[in-house]
Formats: sequence, C-alpha cells, structure tokens
Amino acid sequence: LVKLQSRLNAAQLEIAKHKKSAANGEKLVKSKEILEEESARIAAAEESVSKVEQLSKPAGDETLSDEVIREIFAVTTEAQKALKAAARTVEAHLPTALSSAKVDLQKLSDRSK
Repeated sequence: LVKLQSRLNAAQLEIAKHKKSAANGEKLVKSKEILEEESARIAAAEESVSKVEQLSKPAGDETLSDEVIREIFAVTTEAQKALKAAARTVEAHLPTALSSAKVDLQKLSDRSK
C-alpha cells in the first residue's frame, strides 16, 4: 500500500508539472498572438502618421486647404484611437505574460506611447 501511495504521489507531481507547462504554453501563444495583432495595428497607425506628415508639408508657398486640414484631423484621430487601443491591450496582458514574451510586449508598449 505504501508503494502504491508513493507511485500515486509521483504521478500526481508529474501531472502537475505537465499542467503547468501546458498553461505556460497557452500564455506564450496568447502573448505571441497579441504581439502580432498589436504590432500590425501600431504599424498601421505609424503609416497614418507618415501620411499626416506628408500632408502637412505643402509645396512651396502654398497653404493648407480646409479639406486637407480635415483629412489630417481625421487621420490623426484614427491613429490616436488605434494607438490607445493597442496600448490598453498590451498593458492589460503585460503583467501575466511570461518573461520570454514580456520583453517584446514591453517594447511594443513603449512604441505605442
């Protein structure tokens, strides 16, 4: 009976170790998914900012038309919304992320500010 009990305890410890590994794997996969999604969102916002920079520099002595100013405002607003959403998502996931993914998520968080 003692022998059986020790085998049972060893099996339970092994199962607990595998459960922890599976949970860590799921966290890592979730971190990678968030990293990919939010990187794309931030890259799109950065492209929008580049577009705004180009629109805001008129050629020569030209002034910006009202239409261009409205477009700059709209693009800027959308970029800000995307960056705030990305920052919220990354910041929410950062405390529970594994250390291997935490560095990349922190870089992404810094990039979104």
